[in-house]
Amino acid sequence: MVRPLVRPLAVFLLFAGCGSLSNTLAQDLAWERWKKCDHFNNVVLQRIELDGRIWVETRNGNADLAPWQACMQQAAAEQASKNRAAAATPVAGPVTPELSLPWVAPVWTVGSEWAYQYEGPDGKGTYVLSVVGEAQRDGLKCYVVKSGNRESYYTKDHLAWVTDIDDGAEVAHNTPPRPQYSWPLAVGKEWEQAVTQENVRDRRTRETIWTWVIEGEEAIMVRAGTLRTVKIVARNKKTGALLYEMWYAPAARSWARLREPLRGGMRERELIAYKII
Repeated sequence: MVRPLVRPLAVFLLFAGCGSLSNTLAQDLAWERWKKCDHFNNVVLQRIELDGRIWVETRNGNADLAPWQACMQQAAAEQASKNRAAAATPVAGPVTPELSLPWVAPVWTVGSEWAYQYEGPDGKGTYVLSVVGEAQRDGLKCYVVKSGNRESYYTKDHLAWVTDIDDGAEVAHNTPPRPQYSWPLAVGKEWEQAVTQENVRDRRTRETIWTWVIEGEEAIMVRAGTLRTVKIVARNKKTGALLYEMWYAPAARSWARLREPLRGGMRERELIAYKII
């Protein structure tokens, strides 16, 4: 009996979808996309790992490998477009109830996850942020949040961004930590901070005086649901240039939408699903 050639192929893929109690968000998103392309006889699923990597077996000389990869890319593009259309469609129903303003800093726990979709001049796709632990960084107690091979450190008291580590090497560092929020949150609140950001790999630093203002309270609709939020606008104090607009949703314990100008246009990110432990 002649056995078919079997070659395992590791592919890191993320999908838009709903979270479950048994899987990570990355697994749920990956499974949704896999189902759209589960019709190639020579590509057989082995497993989907916790971080969303899909392992498959290819048979008969990889006959269906290229078409399957093209199908998966198309599924990703369709899913991103679906998310944009859903966000633009008004929905009826109650907004997620929350405590009255002001809102205090949330507590993050290991296992909590947020799945986001992004679209902009640098492309479109999805990714998942997962709280994987706590650690000391620069003498501060921090949450460790992982996405792919990158770990980001945020202070436990204010969720200020400290540093990013990619494949074990520090790639970005903020002095002092960049305070994306000023707790408790309340409409009209303003704050500012001069931050020196170091690009460790390129050995470059940039100092920016950031200003933030909470412009108002809004109910927004994203794939994760209709959420009550506050809109936070960040600007460069020296130039007045917009740095980003963020909509923080206490029900998700994180932001639900973020818009930031890039050199080629505006990049938008929205919450697809979340799991709070």
